[in-house]
Amino acid sequence: MSETAVRKGVKTRQIFMDAGRRVFARDGYLNAEISEIAREAGKSNGTFYIYFENKSALLDALIKDFDDYIDERLAEASELWYGASQAGNWQQIVYNMWESFKLHAATLHALAQAALVDEHFAATFRAKRARTRADFEVFFKGQRQRGYCKGLNLPMAAAALETMISCIIEEWLIPGETALDRRDEKKALQTLSAMFGAIMTIE
Repeated sequence: MSETAVRKGVKTRQIFMDAGRRVFARDGYLNAEISEIAREAGKSNGTFYIYFENKSALLDALIKDFDDYIDERLAEASELWYGASQAGNWQQIVYNMWESFKLHAATLHALAQAALVDEHFAATFRAKRARTRADFEVFFKGQRQRGYCKGLNLPMAAAALETMISCIIEEWLIPGETALDRRDEKKALQTLSAMFGAIMTIE
């Protein structure tokens, strides 16, 4: 296969992934149809099946894309990521989380829906939630050494924060009749930062 053909194939696969995100966000994973994803991508159903075996395979690819994004951000080890945690910069930490979940909200929303009917995705969903809670617990332990979180039940706080983020995805970042007003992102971030900071100061 020529280099040009490979590049075209990569581009077409990405077009389907982007279309899948839009359709999953708009219609939900359970209601999404491959024909609608193909239409959104401007391609044929047959072309879809060249790149993905089915809708589940597309969601798996989107989940991997999210995982790769998080790994890349953490690998940067910059002031905006590790530095923010080490300095206890609640505002920056919340911004990091917000931007990460905003970019991939449709994927995480689709995963939550798929987990209701598919054990493969249910296991993936449980693993992601468990990892997020474990990461928060490690963070809290580090902050306790800095004088914060003195009376905090760390596992419970980590679970509460992870659950809050899951709700944020649904209420703020996914279109729908129940979605909160997403026009004032600054206020949303300020509110989340205040909540995050309040957890840190529990005696």
